[in-house]
Amino acid sequence: PAAAPAANQILRLPVEGGDFDSLDPALTANGLGDPYNILFNGLVTLGDDGSIIDQLAASHAVSSDGLRYTFTLRPNLTFSDGTPLTAADVAYSINRTLVPATQSNVRVYLSLLKDFDKITSGTLPTLTGDSLLVTGDRTLSILLSKPAAYFLGALSYSTSFVVEKKLIEKYGNKWTDHLEEGGGCGPFKVKSYSHTAGLVLVPNPHYFGFQPKLQEIQYLIAGDSDSNYRAFQA
Repeated sequence: PAAAPAANQILRLPVEGGDFDSLDPALTANGLGDPYNILFNGLVTLGDDGSIIDQLAASHAVSSDGLRYTFTLRPNLTFSDGTPLTAADVAYSINRTLVPATQSNVRVYLSLLKDFDKITSGTLPTLTGDSLLVTGDRTLSILLSKPAAYFLGALSYSTSFVVEKKLIEKYGNKWTDHLEEGGGCGPFKVKSYSHTAGLVLVPNPHYFGFQPKLQEIQYLIAGDSDSNYRAFQA
């Protein structure tokens, strides 16, 4: 059958139980699913079969002792507002998850990083230049405290997703209320967000990969399954 016209390419998804716990990938306990993984991307992701796939990274290499992972980013990456995305943004995002001020309850996904205990306790102010080594706009090395075969799997969780520093500096801990201004780097971007009505996403024209055929995704927030069903049918 012929595809529906673009105006009809809208997906409505009911969200039961109220608002998202957080749209901040450093804070959410639901960081393996959507909308996080379509608003934000990380260095690597998981394939349907559980295999590791480079995402923002074009390639990665592991040292012979298993303690150093070096990533080379894809060329010409940008955030959803068109701002260039570099290795420094990756380091900033990972470090931001770990600093005490962020108050991340899911930072354990990054516990393999060298000096994880020092950054999370506040005795070390930053891991940038320590276990997060930016050696160029497209090159980043991550140092571990011990070799672990599952590190790349842990790195695929949302705690490593790349976020836009200037939006966080502008709005502080309210930055996810302003994602229509940028902030993400996934295939979709925020059109609107209401804590009581829901979240509306549209394709990100700056995404490095495919352009989605869906023209809008609507996450409709309601308190129970019956009211969600009515909103879904509207």
